[in-house]
Amino acid sequence: MAVAVAGAHPDEQLAARDPGLPGLATALDGARFAALLEARAPWLGVREARATYVRYKPGTACVVAYSLTLADGERQAYVRLERPDSMDKLTKHAQRAGDGALLLPGLPAALYSFPADRRLRALAVLADEPARRRLLARAVPGRPDLWDATVTPVRWKPERRFVGVLQGPDGPRALLKAYSSDFARASRAAKALGGREGPRTALRLGRSRGARVVALEWLPGVTLRELLAGAAGQDAALA
Repeated sequence: MAVAVAGAHPDEQLAARDPGLPGLATALDGARFAALLEARAPWLGVREARATYVRYKPGTACVVAYSLTLADGERQAYVRLERPDSMDKLTKHAQRAGDGALLLPGLPAALYSFPADRRLRALAVLADEPARRRLLARAVPGRPDLWDATVTPVRWKPERRFVGVLQGPDGPRALLKAYSSDFARASRAAKALGGREGPRTALRLGRSRGARVVALEWLPGVTLRELLAGAAGQDAALA
């Protein structure tokens, strides 16, 4: 029976209470995870790993999104850790992802590099220019100006949701959201609430049921995060 050690890091305490997921402490800790990749996958050239998102189901699985610092820049990826008796399933899904997934030796875990994702099937389509154009033509048939847009990632919650900006030559043109399981509800809500005032909500421009994506109009302005950052900067200047 695993026992949490007093004074240990919270991640280590959590991992000690969940022996069913060996390697949990490593998956949750950026420094340990970077060291693991350096030792077992040195060809990746990982210099640093910073966790950006965690989803954890005790005794079953843990998904951790990472921003990886490589020799040639940043790359978004995530690790999925499962029970040892789920290794066959984990291997099968990783093989389906092809070069975008890597089984980690010694752990019941796989590393997925963006746009590879076990459940967000739209990401691979969006990363391929001809396939993306076909998808956008189906999703927003009345907006040919969006069909050749590029996609800039904004937020990625692996295996759950992706948010990106459709960019044209003159800047942002629309917002695109991809879902794994909440697509129908999100699409209905976007249609019902779009265009409302106070505060203004974005109109739904279109959607693709097959790819589970929703396109929304782009609303220019300042985000709440930017407002809070600006306020914090002003407070610091006045201090």
